[in-house]
Amino acid sequence: MKKLPVFLFLAAAAALAPAPSSCTDSIRAFEVRYEVRLPEIPPRAKELKIWIPLAVSDEAQKIRRRVIETAYPYQVTQDPEYGNDILFLFLQKPLPASLELSVEYEAETQEIRAPWEKAASPLPERVARELGLYLDSNRLMVVNDQVRELAGAVTAGARTPAERAHAIYRYVIETMRYDKETPGWGEGDTLRACDVGAGNCTDFHSLFISLARASGIPARFQIGIPVPAEPAGEIPGYHCWAEFYLEGPGWIPVDASEAWKHQERKEYYFGTHDPNRLAVSRGRDIRLNPKPSAGGLVNIFFFPYVEVDGKSVEKEKVETRFKFRDLAKKEPAA
Repeated sequence: MKKLPVFLFLAAAAALAPAPSSCTDSIRAFEVRYEVRLPEIPPRAKELKIWIPLAVSDEAQKIRRRVIETAYPYQVTQDPEYGNDILFLFLQKPLPASLELSVEYEAETQEIRAPWEKAASPLPERVARELGLYLDSNRLMVVNDQVRELAGAVTAGARTPAERAHAIYRYVIETMRYDKETPGWGEGDTLRACDVGAGNCTDFHSLFISLARASGIPARFQIGIPVPAEPAGEIPGYHCWAEFYLEGPGWIPVDASEAWKHQERKEYYFGTHDPNRLAVSRGRDIRLNPKPSAGGLVNIFFFPYVEVDGKSVEKEKVETRFKFRDLAKKEPAA
């Protein structure tokens, strides 16, 4: 584990910066197209299975239209733990030489700011059960003795769960470095993030979530498509976020990697989702439905998971493209 800088012990006890109540200052509408291509299917293959995450409406985004474009029959299922929608295709011999499909969305997204002053109320049983899921250890996003020891040091002096979460956020920003060159980045491996101190958004937020859970704060992982401010174009890849739970305010958004890139906005990214995003799945170690022949869990569910004759296909052999087009700007609700 990296040695904890002294000033972070002091920061852990600092009060949170004031934040506005939950509101919708900024609303955006756009189209996003998620394209998948298998350029070469083995000619002797007998069956092909594909699982793709599907975006759904939530408090931050409204899916006005979701169109699946494919020449083949499909199902829409859900994973049992997190409730993510999944597009599932199952093709049997004779298989095509190649395959293309796409999912097109028309979405309206909004800025979400944490309602810090909202009073706590008794939790429904369903919510309490869900929160237990977000305190557990995952295969790579671990909560073990090593992480608990670091979490205790990071949050020393913090009096409330909100202050502990803020201390962890500060620690991640100050000790991590955004880097997509050092091998191992992008897997969301908490222990690697601790030891190497570098990675992409996946690694930043895995470290945040593990430390939060080790501090008794439910926290969850979310991944999706970052939508640029330009009128239209192609999106190079994914982005991910963390959220942690406080009794009263509920789920609080965090974007530690963007805060690292834009230090002048680090307080904004603690408690705010901007509208330039389309979330497509939540959680780690996803149990696909139906269960893949190869079994196992999907570490991060953003790209398609593909099997040919019961064997998983390497990500590099599945082509993906993400395109967007901005629609007329929406005015905030009165």
